[in-house]
Amino acid sequence: MRVSQLSEALKSTIQEVSRQTGRLERTGLIEKHPDGRLGLTSLGRTSLSLLPGFVLLQKEREYFSTHDASVLPLRFVERLGELLEHKSIAHIDDALKFQQRVVKESEEYVWFMSDQPVGHSLRPDHAHFSDRTSLRMILPKSTDTTMFQDARKTMGPRFELGLVDEVKIAIALNEKMAGLAFPTLDKRIDYSRGFQGDNPSFHDWCSDLFSYYWTRTDLGTISSLRVQSREN
Repeated sequence: MRVSQLSEALKSTIQEVSRQTGRLERTGLIEKHPDGRLGLTSLGRTSLSLLPGFVLLQKEREYFSTHDASVLPLRFVERLGELLEHKSIAHIDDALKFQQRVVKESEEYVWFMSDQPVGHSLRPDHAHFSDRTSLRMILPKSTDTTMFQDARKTMGPRFELGLVDEVKIAIALNEKMAGLAFPTLDKRIDYSRGFQGDNPSFHDWCSDLFSYYWTRTDLGTISSLRVQSREN
């Protein structure tokens, strides 16, 4: 677009648009073509791709003012813009209903990460999972794994449990949808508020974060679970 076209589109004066575009041109974000049109440079296009993260923070500024996203690995902070297309969870009842949907509507897998055992949407024997659905859970090492004996008997190798020193964020997802909850400023995960979505970018972000932590779980967890099950 030319300056005059930008002026009309932005409902601003030509002088003001010229001043702002001049600044963008001096910083290398835009350039002027021989015919007078303005366009993004390679630097400008790359910079623009980073904006969704800032848009998310502004859109949910009240939430991120009271919840700590800095607990995330830096690579996922840099990808926060992938969460832009989401629905907010504003009540614990909504969070529990979503958790139940993740289980009920799964056909391939269910992944949970939490700082406490997931109980509200899971029966002890896990018989409500289809024969095709696998379950992975990431929990703190302080968890009493004997509570999963029935799940182990019912699901066999389809049930996997990974333990880590500390869980800082909650995730629930299947192959179709994902949801997450951040900690408050006192480092406690707030299960009453969070985000959910079925947008591919949103789902990929949650899936990748879970996988990041899964590769860092105690690989001896399942063997330990079997030992504890026999002993009990």
